[in-house]
Amino acid sequence: RSSRSRSTRRPAWTAATPSTMQQQGGAPGEEPELFDRRSFTNNTKAISYVRTVMTISGGFAAGILGLTGLRGFAFFMALYAVTSLAILSKMGGRVDKYLPKATAQSFLLGGIGGEALAFVLYWTLMYALVHIY
Repeated sequence: RSSRSRSTRRPAWTAATPSTMQQQGGAPGEEPELFDRRSFTNNTKAISYVRTVMTISGGFAAGILGLTGLRGFAFFMALYAVTSLAILSKMGGRVDKYLPKATAQSFLLGGIGGEALAFVLYWTLMYALVHIY
């Protein structure tokens, strides 16, 4: 077997290592922050993927269950909170280790608007298919 057949894919959750870090310039007098751009990009994509899958499956579930009004939005908020907390626990609670310059609050609330719109799209689609037609 050749060495090319082996997968060189990076793990889903990676922290920056000194050998792969790049310097990010800061303000004069500040020490530059070191981070790995590939790890940052990979981590951001992984988080986005998990949240998108949650949104689609949650929207389908809410539509099939026949949730309407505030119950549907409460379902979305609960699902989003559980998913975000699960990702946060996978990170060991150290958001800044995996996403430079991010706080726990920005991580938990980031992207909620776009995910809510996608949730409503799939929620109404499934509700219409199951309960109206």
